[in-house]
Amino acid sequence: FAVTGTLGMDAAQVALGGVKLSQLTPSLEVKSHPGLYLTGEVLDVTGECGGYNLHWAWLSGILAAQAAVAKCHLT
Repeated sequence: FAVTGTLGMDAAQVALGGVKLSQLTPSLEVKSHPGLYLTGEVLDVTGECGGYNLHWAWLSGILAAQAAVAKCHLT
């Protein structure tokens, strides 16, 4: 069959765009705003359908939380 269109954003499972990873440290802290961490769908990371985007959202949240806690213990 031939793809003739989409059902629009209301039915979308994944969308492109977001904050570029180059703007973040490896712990997902915003380089220009120390103490601010970004995770999940706000970042320019797009996985294939099948749970990869959910996995990224959860894992990036855990990573940023651990980094924030570690940073709090340093101050």
